[in-house]
Amino acid sequence: MLRSTLTPAPLSDPATLDIRCAAVCFDLDGVLVDSTAQIQEVITRWAAVQGVDLTGLHAAARSMTDREFVATAAPHLDPAAEAAAIQRLEVESATDTRPLPGALRAYNAVPAAARAIVTSGARPVVLARLAAARIPAPRALVTAEDVTYGKPHPQPYLDAVRRLGRTAGECVALEDSHNGALAAKLAGLTVIGVGSRGTDLAATADYLVQDMSELCFTIGAGTAEVRC
Repeated sequence: MLRSTLTPAPLSDPATLDIRCAAVCFDLDGVLVDSTAQIQEVITRWAAVQGVDLTGLHAAARSMTDREFVATAAPHLDPAAEAAAIQRLEVESATDTRPLPGALRAYNAVPAAARAIVTSGARPVVLARLAAARIPAPRALVTAEDVTYGKPHPQPYLDAVRRLGRTAGECVALEDSHNGALAAKLAGLTVIGVGSRGTDLAATADYLVQDMSELCFTIGAGTAEVRC
């Protein structure tokens, strides 16, 4: 089983709670790996080449697919071509990716059949970051290529739940952004917010932790049941 000490959202009145679930869906960037600086550097380089004003858009780059981001930041450009350009830069920078505190222990504690990664990143970028951080790619991996609508639309999480062979009510999502948390909530999952991304995350997530090191996992041998 998986056991965790959580704080009900918003951050107040700490309590120890058990949430029974059969599977865990992890966001990647900001939950499992520290890629924020990479993402900001890449989009800054891309924007400088294309003459795009990124005022107010830096946060959006973390939760949108690359195509969605280009369509928002530069609707006059070809989203497919520009997304490909961004992804080439992201793969180049992925070698510096490191796991966040507690991420490896938490992720590896969940049985392979009971875990998924649900991310807005493109598959080549995601696989490069996972490899650099020494995080095994899950059997259930939902990336930008797998969905028509990215977060905050529920489609990415609905796809993950289907791949896991579970119902949404049996799954817990770990998210660090409002858009990601909203996507998981709309899909019907219980949401644990990771980090301190302001009141939006606190208002959307069911529970909050500062990082993955606050999650304590004990998995029973031979069982797919997870408790957090």
